[in-house]
Amino acid sequence: MPTQHLAIPATAKLDDYAVGAWMRRQRKAAGLTADQVAKLDGLDELWRLETDWNMSYRRLLAYLAAGGTRTGPANRTGLGDDPAFRPGTWLRPLRPRPPPRSAPDGRRPRPGRAAPGAAGPGPAST
Repeated sequence: MPTQHLAIPATAKLDDYAVGAWMRRQRKAAGLTADQVAKLDGLDELWRLETDWNMSYRRLLAYLAAGGTRTGPANRTGLGDDPAFRPGTWLRPLRPRPPPRSAPDGRRPRPGRAAPGAAGPGPAST
């Protein structure tokens, strides 16, 4: 993985040039040539990703490389050089949620009630 990256804020400047704004335009540009895309990919394969997401992803990679895990409480803190990073908080909205359970007829049960036709406690037969 290259050490350089293009996850730069839109307000970043380099030698009075608005390189952050230029990078934002490249992310949105539909007319880049294959050669231009290849050059940007050569610097950073994640260059098209939104900057905040890109930086958090890189923080997560560093956290995992330092011995962190993808499981655990959402409020756990980062390790090593980035103790303020909260990987669980960042990962939580990215995790897929299980589909809602529904009854065999496709209806969703109301909270606190069993789904129609679902197995569960019922009247005892005598």
